[in-house]
Amino acid sequence: MLKKRLSIVAFVIAIFMGISLMVVRAKIETPDEHAENAAKIVQIAENGKSEVSSVPEESKQDSESKSKPIDKEKEKAEEKAKSEASKVVNKANEAAASKSTSSNKSSKNSKERPKFKKDDPNKADRSLVQKPTSGVNPSDGKYSELVAKANKHTDSTKKDKYMTDPTPEGMPTPVEPQDVKIDPSRAHYCILSVRCNTILNNMGDLRKGKECMVPSDGVIYKRRRAVYYEGESVYNVLSREMARNRIHMDFEFTPMYNSVYIKGIHNLYEFDCGALSGWMYKVNGWFPNYGCSRYLLKPGDNIEWEYTCDLGRDVGCEWIGDK
Repeated sequence: MLKKRLSIVAFVIAIFMGISLMVVRAKIETPDEHAENAAKIVQIAENGKSEVSSVPEESKQDSESKSKPIDKEKEKAEEKAKSEASKVVNKANEAAASKSTSSNKSSKNSKERPKFKKDDPNKADRSLVQKPTSGVNPSDGKYSELVAKANKHTDSTKKDKYMTDPTPEGMPTPVEPQDVKIDPSRAHYCILSVRCNTILNNMGDLRKGKECMVPSDGVIYKRRRAVYYEGESVYNVLSREMARNRIHMDFEFTPMYNSVYIKGIHNLYEFDCGALSGWMYKVNGWFPNYGCSRYLLKPGDNIEWEYTCDLGRDVGCEWIGDK
């Protein structure tokens, strides 16, 4: 049985191989057939070339001539757009230039600032300093005598409605903030400085933790020129300069005195260096007996803020009690 099965399988395999050989032979081309097919391909290629070359020259020229006008029109349109854009830009630049020159001229005319001497930038030209509306001119020879007398403050029973004693002889009287209108178109210069050098002599009385707030030379804001505007007070210029130089300042408005009270500068407050310590200001050597927001500035005024540790006696201001 096994031999019969093997013989049947061999017979089937032989038939399959014979059929496959016949198929392969049918697919393989003879040399003659290959040559004929190659000749046909060459002939088709030559026919294609002859058809392309047979296109007339006139039709080629027509197509080129049609494409050229389109390109020229595009170029013309682009050039025209560029020229128009450049014209617009030039007009805008001219308008901006004319506007800036006119604004500069108007600003120069409207904001004429006083000039200072070249040898000392912190010294105002006294020829440009306006005379006080009340009081004696600081350039007067008698002024120093009047300041020395005025700095000996006395209490009086004749106070105004804001609890202010009469202004000493020759000193400017207070001006109420609500009665003044600031004119930002008129700029002037004053001189400003802030220092606390009196604390250096009283470090033992200084509140703990405040040592780092005291500069080694006691100068918080070095003496320099500062701009102010017509109608501004000592408070206005101090507030602006402290904010501009990122120096801490704390204040409060006291209705009873109709003025701003400066509580602290550079994180140094009243009572930080003893029971009689705090901030005081003087203008042209005089310590006014009213608040800083009631002192109307004049060109060239010299403002000095000083920290006192003894109710002003250590900075040149004396209180001699009742008159």
